[in-house]
Amino acid sequence: MFDGNQKRRTFLKTSGVAGAIALAGCIGGDDDSGNGNGNGNENGNENGNANGNGDGNGDSENGNGDSTGNGSSSSVELTWLHDRNQAEDTLKEMAGEFNDSHSSIEVTPELLPSGSSEQEEIQKRQAAGNPPNILWYTFGQAYRYALEDKLAPITGVAEDNDLRTFTDREEKFFAVSIVGPMTWHYRTDLYDNPETFSDYLQQAQRIEGEEDIKALQFPNGESTLAFAMQNQLLWNNDVNVWAGSGTDIELAMASGDDRDRGIETYEWMQNAYEYSTNGNGLGWDQAATAYSQESTAAVPYIGMWIPNLYLADLPELRENTENAFFPVGGDADNEKKFAWFEGNMVWDTDAEKNDAAREFLQWWHAEEQQRQFKKVNAADYIPATEAGMNADWYREEDGVHQGMMDMFASEAENFTPPVATGDDGALNYPAVANGLVWGQAAAQLLHGGKSPGGTIDWAQDQIDFSGP
Repeated sequence: MFDGNQKRRTFLKTSGVAGAIALAGCIGGDDDSGNGNGNGNENGNENGNANGNGDGNGDSENGNGDSTGNGSSSSVELTWLHDRNQAEDTLKEMAGEFNDSHSSIEVTPELLPSGSSEQEEIQKRQAAGNPPNILWYTFGQAYRYALEDKLAPITGVAEDNDLRTFTDREEKFFAVSIVGPMTWHYRTDLYDNPETFSDYLQQAQRIEGEEDIKALQFPNGESTLAFAMQNQLLWNNDVNVWAGSGTDIELAMASGDDRDRGIETYEWMQNAYEYSTNGNGLGWDQAATAYSQESTAAVPYIGMWIPNLYLADLPELRENTENAFFPVGGDADNEKKFAWFEGNMVWDTDAEKNDAAREFLQWWHAEEQQRQFKKVNAADYIPATEAGMNADWYREEDGVHQGMMDMFASEAENFTPPVATGDDGALNYPAVANGLVWGQAAAQLLHGGKSPGGTIDWAQDQIDFSGP
């Protein structure tokens, strides 16, 4: 449970609806599914990065003169496009620190405009001839851009800073910073330690017979919350959704044992949906608000947002809330835990700017700078490694729930971005380009009259298996 001894973040004092809006900028979902809607990606959650910290700029710190001997030099100007609205001031301060100590490079963070997706903003800037040099985004989109040869490698940044990477290439194109794990939050005064599909179904039946509340919440349709939940439920019944790697991918769930388990999962979902709120098109804020208003007794969500934001002023409900990883099928043995990975990549423009961008990311992804960044909103910016999650400097920050973080740290190596779902965790381009199909398929099952098998067939017909 989320006990009263947990410290609250200063963020809560001023967040309210703004905090809920900020959540749209930290969950990384549509972007990982390749649809990039709304204000900012979410998550993420994914990595890789390239050599060389761009040493060509060092001499300018000493003021190499120009040919006339004036002793002046111009700096390389870089834009850093991001959606970290709740950390905007911190990023500006950090960029200022870097600029002060690197006179040959000037980095300017720019917040993604409200109402625009990162993909839309990149396209607009490219058309105008001024694409961003550094992007904060999710790994799914980094993989897509790498396949399209739009990124400069930053292998050294990833390797020198011991960053977790997912890549099918020798060079790496993404430097991970934070992770967003998905869990269930449920009422401990109503549920009794549910762990399996059957636990949830049996207890949901009891709750609805005894209480004036819907027992479950099954997001479905076109939302990133539905996309995340549907993937995890399939994984947790040992369904191998995809087979292959890279762009050579097929739908393993279309036949054999994986189809049988997929049908079994959808049958359970049909039965359990009787006890769910109407989850069609349900978004993140709607889902958490329904839980905080006691309209539902269980809700899937990301990170530590529910106790820190939605239950901040509801101490009794907060005390009676526990979180756990998603329920599993009876004999399933899945280890994958759905999570978004977010971080930085370098948009390939020219050699000078690429080198300068690598130099900045080498600085920014070093431990000292990552501490500075994550300590601002520690509960939002969860380190992507077990060591980071267990670090004393992180654990002592406001809003970090020790029980939740113990749980996250114990499974850190199993956190899996939706793009790393090919054979043996291989990267999977169709999962990037077609991620939202699973939420849409669930809507066909729950609202469109499709049978469990028909739902799988419908999804297969929707998926574009071609490469970029």
